[in-house]
Amino acid sequence: MRSHLRTKILEVITAIMPLVILVIILQLTVVKMPFELFIQFAIGTIMVIIGMGLFLIGIEIGILPMGKILGAELPRKGSVAIAI
Repeated sequence: MRSHLRTKILEVITAIMPLVILVIILQLTVVKMPFELFIQFAIGTIMVIIGMGLFLIGIEIGILPMGKILGAELPRKGSVAIAI
């Protein structure tokens, strides 16, 4: 479970890093928002990384297995209406 969480956290970091880098570049060059607001951004970024990682693990553990089973069973029923 711990390695699975680490993998998901790395995926989330990879996904949001371009946005974080852009905000940091803008902070250092153009915007120059107050330091306290930038700290809030940094804390929020950490919270987003943890939250999205836990969310994705929850999806994989709780929802995807049921979706795979339903996706395999519905075509076997032979009814287009049920599949839709």
